[in-house]
Amino acid sequence: MLAAPFPGRVCFRGCCDESPRVNRTPTFRIESRTGKPRARPARLLAPVMSALLLATPPLWAADGRAAAPAADPVGDYLAAIERSEAQSGSYATELVDLYHGMGQTLLEQGEFEEARDAFYRAAMIARVNSGPLSLEQTNYLYSIADVESRMGRPEAAVQALEHIYQLNARHFGEESAAMLPVAQRIHAWYSDRLTWEGVPVRPSDFQNLSYLMARIARLTEASYGLGDVRTAMGYRALGQSHFEAIRHMVLTGETPQPGLVMDSVDEVDWVPSQHALVGHVMQGEDALERAIQSWQENPAGSDLEVAEAVAQLGDWNLALEFSRSAAHNYEEAYRLLAGSPEFGFLADDYLGKPSPLRLMNNVADFVRDLDPPDAESSLAISMTVTPDGRLHDLQMVTAPAGVTADHWQKFRDNLATVLFRPAVVAGEVQTLENFVWKTSVRLTVPAPPPEPATDSASPSSASPAPGPTPGRPPGAPPGLGKGR
Repeated sequence: MLAAPFPGRVCFRGCCDESPRVNRTPTFRIESRTGKPRARPARLLAPVMSALLLATPPLWAADGRAAAPAADPVGDYLAAIERSEAQSGSYATELVDLYHGMGQTLLEQGEFEEARDAFYRAAMIARVNSGPLSLEQTNYLYSIADVESRMGRPEAAVQALEHIYQLNARHFGEESAAMLPVAQRIHAWYSDRLTWEGVPVRPSDFQNLSYLMARIARLTEASYGLGDVRTAMGYRALGQSHFEAIRHMVLTGETPQPGLVMDSVDEVDWVPSQHALVGHVMQGEDALERAIQSWQENPAGSDLEVAEAVAQLGDWNLALEFSRSAAHNYEEAYRLLAGSPEFGFLADDYLGKPSPLRLMNNVADFVRDLDPPDAESSLAISMTVTPDGRLHDLQMVTAPAGVTADHWQKFRDNLATVLFRPAVVAGEVQTLENFVWKTSVRLTVPAPPPEPATDSASPSSASPAPGPTPGRPPGAPPGLGKGR
């Protein structure tokens, strides 16, 4: 039974006692960022503010003009709360929006503790009026998750989100189609949270995104059927979630903490990091295979879409260094296209030419093989592409004006971090030598004109558009596949 906003914890200064008490008025000590008290308890503040507003004469500036009083939205909220409580009691329905609005204002001002108290009070009043399992408290629980996360209390934020999910699951049924927008909204909250400044990104964030995306994919399939394009895209997005989790774990060496993972209950022993990593690999592969099945079941799906889904599974395997599995996927995609009456002519053009591995939309902006490239910014590079996606023997063939030897070296360094989808020649993945790849480059600062009486181009502060950090190709855990 969910008798409190969060199972097993006291949520807000006695709010879990559901019996209304008229005399339970919250006491806020709201201070400015300088630490100076800004407002007193709600019941004491309103009469003072009313007296000031009604009795104080206008203040006049030195030049004779009236000086507008400083805005105090929090004080206004407290005055409105005092009036509402005096008229309708401490659990008046209008208090929910007043406390929530005051909490949002405090949150914007960086007063996190006071904002947290206001949000909990809003949620508690909603529960008293609508019931402990009411859905009306959902928005206030999201606000609680916001402020708890910003305060560095991720476990409390996860509890708020889990409570939102449990409330809706009790109301609709966990497998109901009505749970789809619920899971999507919680997923959107987590995705947005990754962009917040000053809030650390944790492995549990990616773990929770994968958990929620798995729910979204399964609910989408249950709602629309396996052969629907939304189902295919859902499983594709699930693969992306697992890929991001793998990449973060490999880059940081961290593993999710059980208390910060949704649906982890009270597990004492958490899986070792290597097991967690392997779990993401297996589940991500399963998701991409399910996407292939979805396209195959789709009556409106084309051979090209099925072949691309198979090739994307090859991209996944190649990035994880399962090169033999990747070759099998690419060759299967080639056969699907070659045998298609409608798209057979694309087999050699689509899979016969190497291209940057756009695994999970994870290719830097500087890697763009535009078709056709802008003639004024086209850079042509001769290279050898091996079956494992590596680039060798890089040589610049043509370049736009202003590209110096220094530019070229930086671009080569960037390309060292990129895997290419290998060429499929006559149905087999092969090494392709002297392949010329064309892309468009943009110099961030125009190169200065060459100085007279010198044989070499002047150095420039220009550089190619930024690429990924040198090191491993994007998202490729070192030694994970070892050529499987």
